[in-house]
Amino acid sequence: MKHYYISILLTIIFFSCKKEKDATSNCFSDIATSRTILDKQATIQLLNNEFYIIEKGAIDTRLLPCSLADEFKINSLLVTITGEVKNIILSGACCTENFVINKITR
Repeated sequence: MKHYYISILLTIIFFSCKKEKDATSNCFSDIATSRTILDKQATIQLLNNEFYIIEKGAIDTRLLPCSLADEFKINSLLVTITGEVKNIILSGACCTENFVINKITR
């Protein structure tokens, strides 16, 4: 009987200590990464009620972030980004690439 209670206690401890997955872990997970951005300057832009990230020096492309924290949802905000650019899906908007943010700072 004592082993029964120990088993239950260990099971409870195991499941209560289990980490939650990062919010971006399933973000565009089914799309292959086309390139990686490392500590690049960019600007947050609000276009048609959607926030995009425009890389410094980009002419006609924009990044659509999977999850952008509210503190960065400021039009024309200068940021530094690190993350993964995902392959373009043909049904998406022209010149827009999906982006998984690994790190973003002001």
